[in-house]
Amino acid sequence: MNFFQPQMKLVAKTRRGAKVSKTFDTARTPYQRVLDSPELTQGAKTELTRIYLDLNPAQLKREIGRCQDRLIEIARTKPERRKEVRRSPDHPFGETFSPRQRSRTSLVRQPMDASRTS
Repeated sequence: MNFFQPQMKLVAKTRRGAKVSKTFDTARTPYQRVLDSPELTQGAKTELTRIYLDLNPAQLKREIGRCQDRLIEIARTKPERRKEVRRSPDHPFGETFSPRQRSRTSLVRQPMDASRTS
């Protein structure tokens, strides 16, 4: 779909006190920007033009919609099975720490030495 959706790129942004003025170039599709690029070879430009002419934006939108509908249907019909995650008895944090200490944020220990700023 990026072949067909024009975008305005930011060219400049200037500030005068609290006022910010933005300057945009003309809206062009990524396809048009690539064709204007001097780094692209003529063979690559020809191949891109062939692909561009073969694409149908309406057909692409319909296909994307069908794929999204299929994903939603798969998510709806998926059985609701949750696995309970249990810590093994020999886990190093199993019995030595309280539930509060076992939380993800408290497992990162700070050095016990005095800092240079204290």
